[in-house]
Amino acid sequence: MQGIKYHEDNQLEKSTEYLRIAAEQDNAIGIVLYGIALRHGWGCKPNARMAFEYLQMAAESAMNIINNINKTLSMSSFKGELVLAIYELGVCFRHGWGVPKNKSTAAYYFEMAANMGDPDAQNDIALCYSKGEGVKKDMKTAAKFYRMAHDQGHGTLGNSWIFKEKYIE
Repeated sequence: MQGIKYHEDNQLEKSTEYLRIAAEQDNAIGIVLYGIALRHGWGCKPNARMAFEYLQMAAESAMNIINNINKTLSMSSFKGELVLAIYELGVCFRHGWGVPKNKSTAAYYFEMAANMGDPDAQNDIALCYSKGEGVKKDMKTAAKFYRMAHDQGHGTLGNSWIFKEKYIE
């Protein structure tokens, strides 16, 4: 995708323009990345509300695809973008970017993306469970999600406690 290439070349205005065009053509990757560009102001004026709307559209689209996909098809070609949309929606709710802050809604989206294998979401939902942010505090569940991220090479420094027997179900 041209928008990604321009982003990698640090031509952010061109990148965002191509991502916008892709998003307007209902390209799932374009929708997610254009939403992120709008949120961070990459090559455009930041617009948290519009960013949230694009990310929400992408997450809803992702959920429809996930719920309706032919189970014999592999999701691997687009699973990353679908999970990213869901995870980024959680980030919006955590920080109140374009939407009122809501820790329980953020945790909901983090857990959904975590269960789909996203290591960032696994670390974020683990943090939610370890601190009781948006979910009931549960150190065993926190440890489980931290271990899932660790197994993918996304461990968190100082988390050796997650391997103690009392935190393993």
